[in-house]
Amino acid sequence: MSDQQLLDLAAKAAMRAGLKLECPDELDGVYVSRCSGRNGYTWNPLEDDGDALRLAVKLGIKMRWHAVLNQALAWPCAGHTLELQENGEDHAGDPFAATRRAIVRAAAEIGKAMQEKH
Repeated sequence: MSDQQLLDLAAKAAMRAGLKLECPDELDGVYVSRCSGRNGYTWNPLEDDGDALRLAVKLGIKMRWHAVLNQALAWPCAGHTLELQENGEDHAGDPFAATRRAIVRAAAEIGKAMQEKH
């Protein structure tokens, strides 16, 4: 799955959880609107630690670092009726990027499940 597909599915779950996001086609990532105007920023939890953490908290995503596997693990938890599955990401020299990607993959699973229900 491409990064943009992951972001789109994660955004669907995030919006359902109450984050105010807009999805214009011209941006790489998703536009976050702070109020009724277009004064905000591009939401990209694959690149921004704060966006990834807010996404994990809002969706109840559990995460941990597995020292033996040298992977970041994240999985949907709080109130989601998904088959629980850990999304492991090798850190390849950047454990922060691996953690953000694992969170986005877990959020994308939630978004995908929501899409399949409708």
